[in-house]
Amino acid sequence: MLFRSEAGACLGIPAITAHRAVFWDGPVQDQTVLVSGGAGRVAHCAIQLARLGGARVIATASTPDKIEVARAAGAEHVIDRSGDVAAAVLDLTGGAGVDRVIEVEFGGNLVTNEKILKDGGAIASYASSQVPQALLTVTPRRASNMTIRFVYCYSMAADAKAAAARDINRALTDGAFMPRIARTFSLEALAEAHAFAESSSGDGQVVVTVP
Repeated sequence: MLFRSEAGACLGIPAITAHRAVFWDGPVQDQTVLVSGGAGRVAHCAIQLARLGGARVIATASTPDKIEVARAAGAEHVIDRSGDVAAAVLDLTGGAGVDRVIEVEFGGNLVTNEKILKDGGAIASYASSQVPQALLTVTPRRASNMTIRFVYCYSMAADAKAAAARDINRALTDGAFMPRIARTFSLEALAEAHAFAESSSGDGQVVVTVP
C-alpha cells in the first residue's frame, strides 16, 4: 500500500516520540491513559496509538476546535483544560485515576497528575516549555510507586525505534493511523512555511514539498 509522501514526512519525530511515551512501560491493553494537549502533534499521534493498543483514552484540550480534533483522533473523553482537570478525570474514572499520562507540559501539570495517577502508574513527558522546572513532593508512597519518564526520541535505543517503526507502519497499512497535517507548502514558500509553523502550535504538522 502506498502512502502520501506528506504523511511519511510527519512520522519521524512526533510519531516515534508518541509511541515511546505510550509504550515505554509496556502494553496499554485495558488501561486508562490521559493524553495532555490532545490536539498537539505528538499528542494526536499518542491518542491514536494508545487506542490501537487497547487503552481507554482521556485527553485534554484548550479550545472547542482542539477538543474536536482530540475526539476525532479517538479520545473517548476530552476535558477542557480551563476547568478542574483532576476532578474531571477522577469523575470519569470513578475515582480510580489513570494508569499512564502522556504529558506535553510536565512542570505545569505535575500537581494535577499527582492527584490522578494510580499507584504504580507512569508519567511520560516529552516537553515542559511553559514551566521547565518542577518541584516534586516525595512521599514514601509516591517514591515507591510512581514512574516518571522523559522522552527524547533522538537518543532512544535502537530496539525502541525499531518497535515504533514496526507498529506505526502496521497501523498505517491498516488505515488505523494518520498524522494530522495543518498545511502543505512548496519549497519556494519555505519562509512562509516557517512563519506558519511558528504561529500555529497545536494545529497539526507543516509539510514542505520538494519537487
